[in-house]
Amino acid sequence: MEILNYLVAVAIIAITIQYGEVWMSLGATMVVIIASKDLKTSILLIISFVTLYLINGIGMNEYWMFAALALVALGYLLGVGTETAAADPYAGLLGGAGGGF
Repeated sequence: MEILNYLVAVAIIAITIQYGEVWMSLGATMVVIIASKDLKTSILLIISFVTLYLINGIGMNEYWMFAALALVALGYLLGVGTETAAADPYAGLLGGAGGGF
């Protein structure tokens, strides 16, 4: 899962929890967990949901921005957006590493 997808998911979860639509944020969390296919991302999204839900439930609405930034930093530190690239992305185009020459 890319870091941009994670940011969009956290933003959707935060907005829906703030408007009181917990079922919608839980649904968005489940859809993103199913689509991510990564255990680390799934755990991070569950942590994000619980954190944002608790902040809203306790009444600490002035700390939303700090919580969102902390979740983004946690996602970056855990390497949500890192993907391994192939050594030569064009190797298969012309018949191998030498280009078929």
